[in-house]
Amino acid sequence: MDLARLSQKELAKLLRVEDRTVRNLKDEKIPCHGEGRGMYYVWDEVEPWWFDRRMRLVGLKKTDAVGVPDIFISEARKAAADAEIAEMKAETMKGGLLEAAAVEVIWSEHIAIAKAKLRSISPRVAVQLMDGMTVQERKALIDEGIFAAMAELERGEDEAATA
Repeated sequence: MDLARLSQKELAKLLRVEDRTVRNLKDEKIPCHGEGRGMYYVWDEVEPWWFDRRMRLVGLKKTDAVGVPDIFISEARKAAADAEIAEMKAETMKGGLLEAAAVEVIWSEHIAIAKAKLRSISPRVAVQLMDGMTVQERKALIDEGIFAAMAELERGEDEAATA
C-alpha cells in the first residue's frame, strides 16, 4: 500500500469505514487527485482533513483542541501502522523482505563456514612448512593458504559445512 497514492478501498481500510463512505466524503471535499478510475488519495493530506472533520462532528473548533484527548489522531496513526504492517507482510510473502530470524540463520551458517575455512588453513599449510624455509617462503605459503580459503568462500565452496 503506497500512502502517497491510495485507492478508495485502501483509504477506507485506513479510516476504518466502508468504501461507500469514502465515496460520499467527496461531497465534503475530501482531498483527492484525479478523476474516475484514476482517482487517488494522499494519506498526508487526508489524515489532517479527517481529524478536522471528526473535530467538527463533535462540535470542537481547532482552538478547542488543546487538552482534548488525541483519540482521533491515535486512531489514524494506528490505522496507518496497521496498513504498514500489512504491506510488510505482503512484501514478505512476495519474497521482497525476509524476517530477521531467517536472515540471522543464513548469516550464522555463512559465518560458520567461513570460520571452518579459516581453521583449515593451518593444518593444510603446516604439513608444507619445512625446516630450512626462509621467513619469506613461510609467509608466502601461509598467504597462499589464506587466499585459497578466501577463493573457496567466494566460489561458495562449503566443504567445511559437510565435514
